[in-house]
Amino acid sequence: MWIIKQDQYLNHLVPLSDLFADDRKKDSDGWLQTLIYCEALQGKTSAASIRPSIYKIKKGSTGILSDKLRIKTDSKQEIVIDDYSEIRSYFIEGLKGVMGLIFSEKEPFRMTDDRAGKCRYCVYSGLCMR
Repeated sequence: MWIIKQDQYLNHLVPLSDLFADDRKKDSDGWLQTLIYCEALQGKTSAASIRPSIYKIKKGSTGILSDKLRIKTDSKQEIVIDDYSEIRSYFIEGLKGVMGLIFSEKEPFRMTDDRAGKCRYCVYSGLCMR
């Protein structure tokens, strides 16, 4: 089973931990959302595997862009993810870490430094008076 999301963002993450980086660039959000969909389907389908996939649709692009998640390792090698189960445990660990920080009473609320990129379209910008 494929998880497909149309997007204009990047083909790879350097490394997968970029999904959980504080104040990360928006580029990896498409893959984060896609992997959350994969997790939601895990156990809810009889498919042998779930492949995270984003079809990049860009105005005026030529050629076929890859829809597969490619992870670059420290040794500059590229790993193509054909099955969500290959990265599931690492993804869940990172997601639990972020959720733990979000719901921790000891974690202070920090505003983003990227006001132009993140605050411009944020529906909650009125709450922090930006």
